[in-house]
Amino acid sequence: MLKKPDGILNISISSLMGAFVGHAIYVYLDYRTYPGLYDMQWAPWYTGILYYGIFTIVPLIIAVIIKLFIWRKLKQKKEEVKSGNRMGRNIKSRPDHLCIAIFTLCLSVRFVEYFLIETDKTAIGENVLHLSWSDIGFHRNGL
Repeated sequence: MLKKPDGILNISISSLMGAFVGHAIYVYLDYRTYPGLYDMQWAPWYTGILYYGIFTIVPLIIAVIIKLFIWRKLKQKKEEVKSGNRMGRNIKSRPDHLCIAIFTLCLSVRFVEYFLIETDKTAIGENVLHLSWSDIGFHRNGL
């Protein structure tokens, strides 16, 4: 039951790492071919690799954490089979802990995006629609 998700995670981790390495090699070869093009930019030639790396590391970390949980479950199953306990352990699920962990991860990614990468000051931030409450029809009445 857990072998299929484990295989999917292996493929995902390999794909993420391969895509990052391939992108880095492409940018480096493009820089070596057209150095004048990168001299006109405000940032060093490897800035694109750094951004790509930041946005690749987050799903990679998530996949590795899930893989560690799967490995632990598979190890528990093997130990249960060796000990002859077919019933297994009755582990109650704690969805509130999972929700808090996912929320914390998303919040930390957002902090990195706004405070370290500062996408709100770039073309990425300019293309996102920012509305206020009054723009969508809510108005204060005498408050």
